[in-house]
Amino acid sequence: MDYKVELKPFKEEEDAKYKIIEITDITYHTSQKQPTRAPGKKVKKAFEKNEPGRLYIPLAPLPAPNSNGIYTTEEKAIIVGSLKKDPEFLKMVEEENKKGYKILLKFPETGITILAGADTKEFLQSKNGQRVLRGLAKDKPIS
Repeated sequence: MDYKVELKPFKEEEDAKYKIIEITDITYHTSQKQPTRAPGKKVKKAFEKNEPGRLYIPLAPLPAPNSNGIYTTEEKAIIVGSLKKDPEFLKMVEEENKKGYKILLKFPETGITILAGADTKEFLQSKNGQRVLRGLAKDKPIS
């Protein structure tokens, strides 16, 4: 039987225990970061240590958030798409369900903070980065 992870709004259930994976921010990098090979193992280890963790997941193309800076359900589905495909993550969720825990994915109500990585900031200050910025300034603003 294949285990299936679904993305749907939270509805509290009586007698259920929850573990929460909170998406706090997205950081864009210009250098090609090696994607996390087994996000499920990394999430499981973070749960065991009760510490935050960071995953490197290729997100391109990621749509822009709405005018309030909040991602809709479709964009959230894109963000978690690679987790849903990871067999280790599915195995971890299934194990937690057997222990009596439901895994929740939490997005901040105020929107997800988008940050530039140190390598991106460095590139934008370089000669080539300045050229890119001048080229963007000539284009029409995105609305």
